[in-house]
Amino acid sequence: MPHDVLLAIDGLEARYGRTIAVRHVSFEVRRGETVCIVGPNGAGKSTILKTVAGGIRPASGKIEFKGRRIDGAAPEDIARAGLSFVPEGRHVFAGLTVEENLLVGTYMKRGTGRTPDLGRIYQHFPRLAERRRQAGGKLSGGEQQMLVIGRALMARAEMLLIDEPSLGLAPKIVDQVYEILLKLQREERLTLLVNEQRLDRARQVADRVLIVREGAVQLRIPRNQAIDEGSMHNAYFGFDAMAMT
Repeated sequence: MPHDVLLAIDGLEARYGRTIAVRHVSFEVRRGETVCIVGPNGAGKSTILKTVAGGIRPASGKIEFKGRRIDGAAPEDIARAGLSFVPEGRHVFAGLTVEENLLVGTYMKRGTGRTPDLGRIYQHFPRLAERRRQAGGKLSGGEQQMLVIGRALMARAEMLLIDEPSLGLAPKIVDQVYEILLKLQREERLTLLVNEQRLDRARQVADRVLIVREGAVQLRIPRNQAIDEGSMHNAYFGFDAMAMT
């Protein structure tokens, strides 16, 4: 595996019982990249991320992170290796303060001798600093999304897997969330693998876009590559939606 490839997935298949949710998925994410997985509901996007993060055991295929096999590894071991999963739905601890929520993110790094780096998180997320004593459950949706991203960063993650960061948020707030994510990528060379439903937004922020439908990668789009609308709609929907208008 090339030294700049952080995550490599080869022939991944994942199932729920006898139902195949992800089939023969292969792609790489290079260090410092932002890669977006785009597709309709039920396409298999979340299953890919959950399988990489260890929440689902793959039926077959290989997953390597920093050159080491992680397919089938426990989620806590994958997190300790430097890969953090930010799940869909902003799972904050509602009764804990913002600061206590952030400190939960240091759990996987206990015993490493590192002290919690709250100042670094507050620098990236000033709004969280202002609300550090407020209960996590009292934050707005956008603030909660920032909180779960900040919590993942507290584990000193090298790569974030982020599932639907724009879900249920106003477009202006989504813009703010992505602005922060791309700033983190630039300043800390953080690597991002993001599930996103909106193809137009994904193409704005990603180095590469993977369109997934029916559990398989249908189309790969590098940044700034010209591609006709019909091909993209066919990959996303399974037919050329533009031709039907």
